[in-house]
Amino acid sequence: MEQGYEDALKRAVSECEAAETAPDKATRERHLMLAKEICEWLICEDPDQHAPLSLLGCVNFALGAYGSAMAAHALSLHLAKACGQVNNLHLYNIANTMYRTYHFEIADTLFGQAVKADPGMSDVWATYAGLMMASGQPERCEEYARKALEIDPNNVIGHYHLGFALLMQ
Repeated sequence: MEQGYEDALKRAVSECEAAETAPDKATRERHLMLAKEICEWLICEDPDQHAPLSLLGCVNFALGAYGSAMAAHALSLHLAKACGQVNNLHLYNIANTMYRTYHFEIADTLFGQAVKADPGMSDVWATYAGLMMASGQPERCEEYARKALEIDPNNVIGHYHLGFALLMQ
């Protein structure tokens, strides 16, 4: 892969990181829109690369365009499988998108695959706990939140979901 492509991908990632720490909504959206434009250009340059497609899915998710995020994550997962490069972040991203669009059963399956692929990611467990709470399963929510907190005792989402699960039981 040529250097210009790699530099552009790094720039898109930098814009996403800048969006996370932006001081206001307008600045956040500017960073995300620039990252989106870069990802779209990268996909046009080489549609067989799953990294910019996956990043585009994350950007669309952050912008609230869940349908576009779902499509991008699904295509990215398909390409990664074809290349033999699937990792739990592919599974987590599409699982989270399915969860946010109320496809709980599919999300449950995908989160299960993601934690099986790498059981050491507390954010995956914490988000999985949220899915369990949203689908009316506070016992599983508690279990998964506790797993998130075993891995990272400072995981705020894990604490939130654990507290909520304990209240609901």
